[in-house]
Amino acid sequence: MKKYLWRLVCEYLAVVAIMTLLKGAFMICYHDIYSPFGAKQWFEALAHGLAMDFSVGGYLMIVPSLLTVVSCFIGAKALNTIAKGYWIAAMALVSLVVISDMTLYGFWHFKLDATAVFYLTSSPKLAMASAEWWMILAGAVAWGALTALLSWVMIKVMKLTPLPSPAPRTSQRLASGGVTLLFCALLFIPIRGGVTVSTMNPGNAYFSPVEELNHAAVNPVFSVMYSLGHQHDFASQFRYYDSSEEALAAASPLLALPADTASISALNIDRPDIYVFLLESFSNHLFKSLGGQPIATKLDSVARDSSSLIFTRFYANSFLTDSGILSVLSGVPAPPTTSLMKHQAIVEALPNIAAELAAAGYQTRYYYGGDINFTNQLAYLRSGGFQHIVSDKDFLASQRLSKWGVHDGPMLHRVAEELPDPSLSSGRKPVFAVIQTSSSHEPFEVPMEQRHPEAPANAFIYADSCVGEWLNRLSRSPLNERSLVILVPDHYGAWPENLTFEERHQVPLIMTGGALALHGQNSTVGSQKDIAATLLAMLGLDSKAFPFSRNLLAPANNGYAFFSEPDLAGVASADNSLSTLQLTSTDLVPPARPDSVAAAFLQLLYDYADSLSHSKVNHATRTSCKP
Repeated sequence: MKKYLWRLVCEYLAVVAIMTLLKGAFMICYHDIYSPFGAKQWFEALAHGLAMDFSVGGYLMIVPSLLTVVSCFIGAKALNTIAKGYWIAAMALVSLVVISDMTLYGFWHFKLDATAVFYLTSSPKLAMASAEWWMILAGAVAWGALTALLSWVMIKVMKLTPLPSPAPRTSQRLASGGVTLLFCALLFIPIRGGVTVSTMNPGNAYFSPVEELNHAAVNPVFSVMYSLGHQHDFASQFRYYDSSEEALAAASPLLALPADTASISALNIDRPDIYVFLLESFSNHLFKSLGGQPIATKLDSVARDSSSLIFTRFYANSFLTDSGILSVLSGVPAPPTTSLMKHQAIVEALPNIAAELAAAGYQTRYYYGGDINFTNQLAYLRSGGFQHIVSDKDFLASQRLSKWGVHDGPMLHRVAEELPDPSLSSGRKPVFAVIQTSSSHEPFEVPMEQRHPEAPANAFIYADSCVGEWLNRLSRSPLNERSLVILVPDHYGAWPENLTFEERHQVPLIMTGGALALHGQNSTVGSQKDIAATLLAMLGLDSKAFPFSRNLLAPANNGYAFFSEPDLAGVASADNSLSTLQLTSTDLVPPARPDSVAAAFLQLLYDYADSLSHSKVNHATRTSCKP
């Protein structure tokens, strides 16, 4: 039994070691990029990608593990031959991915993913257009040499860990087979990336604000596997119109809006500290002043305060947190069939408020009490320009009492502790901080006595009290005079459940803080995607990088809101009309054009997603590696 396990453990560790060493070879190959970094950063890149190496190793060990289980009953001679053939084929595939990654990274400057597969299958000539003939030949030779080397290593491991003959008794064979089968089952843990809420994704390896270091940490084999599993050919979906120009003309009543420049002064100071709260699952229906129930009483009081500004006809673009985050920070409406955050090439091409403000001299921060790797979020935040990121791993284990990590109370206490020193208000960089709450997420378990018979409402009361307490603390601080606070839900409301499609997406947008010069109510129709252009206009900054975002404070801006769910999309307009579009699987390639402005907008959105997915390839700047 021990010999069977020893073989599997040695093979597994050998595969993980190979994966790690190949990433080191990648960094050596691109020595012009990585030589300025010290040994510590090289080690960090390898260490942060180790979990991904274990995941790939888990996938590659499934077949050898099953073969070992069978060998417990029928002997290892014939199965060893099969295993050798498997390892040669597997190492050939690994070598192909690694060599392709090393060759193409210099042209594309992002890790190999399904883009390469898409290019090779759709147009091999164009896929290889960037490479000279000698580079292709050198790549082929390198592939063969690396395949031979890695295959030799794995076969050598097999020889050093020979399997015994099957045990004489059936009970012994069953015991050996059961234990090795258990090993195979346990591979699910590294494959999945652990037992936490999030599963393995490229964002797990992202650890640095330097994009190249993150790329070095990502396992290219996993990157290809992941992107193939999350690949969407955006250009072929929702083709209601023959061209983008036709769709643009059909959507012109929405898109032909005034210039995104506010003609009124919205702020008391030029560069305030900015705090954006992403409120988990909040909606209008928690605010009595917006026609709902008196649940979020603290924030409702803030909304009704004479020093605040509330947008009363505001919508959430999406039904998911990851899509909602992109709508707020990148000004992108949420596609109904996928989350753009899961597409690595798109993540690295999206605009982001944080990047714009960092360029304007802001220090950028992100706070979340949960797993920041969930849905590739860490990669998105790092690529988007966030310099300081706090998540569950930055808290004590005793504070991680929620299914999602740390409850809002201790998380917001951490934010308060890291507020700027009021004595340094002059001469320091202004702060842009995004605070993502989580306690009002199902299962709605919060560390507070029951104040409402329904668990969701009770969770919202707790989250409301935590954010309200934080705001009260800020209001009593000298920092308040130079602070702008923006409160907006991350997606549509989770409670109550008996709401219509449009009602679910109706959410508040509240602005407050001593730096705010505008007060009262604003009835312009808008959605999460408009926060980017509105905030940048308030700061006197350009918002051209956000093509879907509109300044809600622009004169004569009647506005519109696009929002979607997996089976429904809608557009709310200033005239109180609602254009809806029922989505089914046939809409991916629709049989007929619906008479709906939502259809035109949806096609434009997927055209935009398609352009982002290829933007890295079209704007590559580095020279290639010569393997």
